[in-house]
Amino acid sequence: MGCKTNKIIGIKNGRRFKDLVNFLNENVDIKEITRWTEIDLYSKKLDLLSHIELIIWSAIKDCEKLRELSDALKGADARKDGLIQISSSQLSKVNKTRDYRIFVLTFYELVYSMRKYHILWKFKKAFKILGIDSSFIKINRDFARLGYCSSTKSIEKGIKIHLAALPGKLTLPLTAMITPGDVSEQKEFDYVLDDCSIMIDLMKVILVFDKGYWNFDRFADLTERGIRFITLMKKGTVYEVISEKNWKNISDKKIRLSNSLELRLIQVKICDEIEEYLTNIFDLSANDILLAYNQRWDIEIFFREIKSYLKIDHFMSKTLNGMLIQIFCTLIAYALMVLFKIIYGLYWVSIIEIKRWVKYNMIEEKSYLWEGIDNSII
Repeated sequence: MGCKTNKIIGIKNGRRFKDLVNFLNENVDIKEITRWTEIDLYSKKLDLLSHIELIIWSAIKDCEKLRELSDALKGADARKDGLIQISSSQLSKVNKTRDYRIFVLTFYELVYSMRKYHILWKFKKAFKILGIDSSFIKINRDFARLGYCSSTKSIEKGIKIHLAALPGKLTLPLTAMITPGDVSEQKEFDYVLDDCSIMIDLMKVILVFDKGYWNFDRFADLTERGIRFITLMKKGTVYEVISEKNWKNISDKKIRLSNSLELRLIQVKICDEIEEYLTNIFDLSANDILLAYNQRWDIEIFFREIKSYLKIDHFMSKTLNGMLIQIFCTLIAYALMVLFKIIYGLYWVSIIEIKRWVKYNMIEEKSYLWEGIDNSII
């Protein structure tokens, strides 16, 4: 086990919400974005930064309707957090007319700037993991399309978030793409991966993804490009066994697929079930392969957190543009909370706890703000 010091880092007095949004100003040149895009020329009541702050604040305060947000902005908390008052009709108009792509740009600028926090990589230990996954958001709008919703296990109208992230205790989304609910994960995989190449060297990470992205040509392409990957094996896949090692409950095989690609198949027997992992990585132990793939579940936790705690699927706007603004402001909020955890040493604290502290402007006496860090639990 690693060691933690007993010295607690103090957090300066002030508004927790202002601490959170100040990280945005410190890491993203909002003024340069507004100058370059001229986005604030036609909206003097609500500039870009104030707009982002309002949407983040609404997620923190659990506002589900524009009128609810507008009413809350008249209260003491909003004044103390430095937020402007705006009517629901004014905010609805801005959500409809302000180009959502500016919020996408702001999100990417924030994530790109966070690469300087080497502590994100410090937590990844011997190997760095990049996960790709998607999640369905059920909505009944004209632009929504029918697709499979895993939460209801049925066909629903909705949209999809296709995402790549660095999983772990500090799961950080690197890129996100929004599509109609009927767009398959297969079609978006390459776009998501190409976006990630701007942020990180794909040859220095292990890519993990589920069977929704299963494709022989993809496996061959990733291998040819020197990108390491791990996924689950599909039942019924035809292959030839080249070599095999067995011990205890693990079978480690080198196999040849029907397209002549040679890969590694690891089969693990757990009770009466056999789990199978397919990879092009031959220089890691079978246990490391299992450990690396299992980090993918942190992305599932990420989706659960942004839906349950930040209400990314509770849209205040009825327009597609407004919904996209809310989605990317929510992703910005999540990234800022990750920064909050890094800056103040809150490595073991959940997102819901960070949200509670910001929402009620508090830091508990018995906090997790340790100066040291126990790397063995990451």
